[in-house]
Amino acid sequence: MPEYGGCRGIVDAPIHLGAEFVDDPYALYERLREEGPVRKAILPRGLRVWLVTRYDQVRDALADPRLHNDIRIARANIARNRPAGGSSRNHLPDQLTMHMLNSDPPDHSRLRAFCPAMDVSGSSVSCSSC
Repeated sequence: MPEYGGCRGIVDAPIHLGAEFVDDPYALYERLREEGPVRKAILPRGLRVWLVTRYDQVRDALADPRLHNDIRIARANIARNRPAGGSSRNHLPDQLTMHMLNSDPPDHSRLRAFCPAMDVSGSSVSCSSC
């Protein structure tokens, strides 16, 4: 079982996410943060995912090289793990999805080099080169 941020708080029972979660996820997020930082979940169309709800564990997960953010890998995983009879909804074209936020190193690092340094420590984001 992975350990994130020194916490082994993975709850095994998956939670089924429905329309109420899409409409207002904040109450559920708060409850899940109290129960444990990492939770298995099942999306409305049956896809199994992980929810990571605490800041330290999210940071650890984003830095973990075993986990991916590349949209091409995500699409392959979704296709492989789609439940029988699950929807195969059309996806957006690559021109709209292939960007820094949906990429892994080295592509992410290369694209990030083009972005100015950002200061996100305050309540609003400000560009240090402005």
